[in-house]
Parts: sequence; C-alpha cells; structure tokens
Amino acid sequence: MNVHLLSEAVGQISLMTDTRLRQTGFLLGDVIGKHALIQSLFPQPFNRRTIAALYDRFYRQYGHRLRGVFFCHTAPFSHEWFRDDVILSISGRGIHAYSYQSEGPKMTKKHHRLEGIRRNHDGINGR
Repeated sequence: MNVHLLSEAVGQISLMTDTRLRQTGFLLGDVIGKHALIQSLFPQPFNRRTIAALYDRFYRQYGHRLRGVFFCHTAPFSHEWFRDDVILSISGRGIHAYSYQSEGPKMTKKHHRLEGIRRNHDGINGR
C-alpha cells in the first residue's frame, strides 16, 4: 500500500515536528485501491489502556474515514485495534508508515511507501 499525505496532513506534521510536540492521535482520510490518502491528523492522547475505548468512539463517529493512528515523538506500540490500519511514526529520524497484518494469532509489521512529502523541503524528515 502507498500512503499519501495530503497538504493539510503535511502541514500538521510539520507543525508537530517544528515544536517537537509529543502527541498521539488518529489519521483521517480515504482509500482508493492500494492507496491510503491521509487528509488530516486528529490529535488525541491515548495509551495501551485507553486505546480500545477511544478507537471505538472515533470509529463510530468517523466510520471508514478513520485510517489509523499516529505517534509523534513518542514510542509507537502495537495493538489488535490497529490491524490493517496505517500507523505513522513521526520522529526526528523521519516519518515511517507501516501496518500490522494478521497472520493467525500473531501480527506482523509491514512497511509502506510514504508519498506526499519532499524530504528536507516541507520542514519534516531530517530536522
């Protein structure tokens, strides 16, 4: 899957990286074929204990626009609620997109190609 960050999402990520904001939240967007389009990031603090209730609430409100979660300057973790969703890990080392695929009772990490940012030009990846 290719993950495309649209302009609003790029701006939000740039702001978070410029301020070194430690944040988690949800990704809103759409899917067209094998392309996930991330339109915006919705900051919402969560952790392993609170993610199930929050994810359920966001899914009920946003439905299929909910594409996944992000971790900005905080350690990402896996959770069964994230299966097949886009996960963005944003840090000083760059932005990485991946998902967890179900393989029976275990989940495996699959990296995705990230598009929509120009390295070192949009103010992200490499600061």
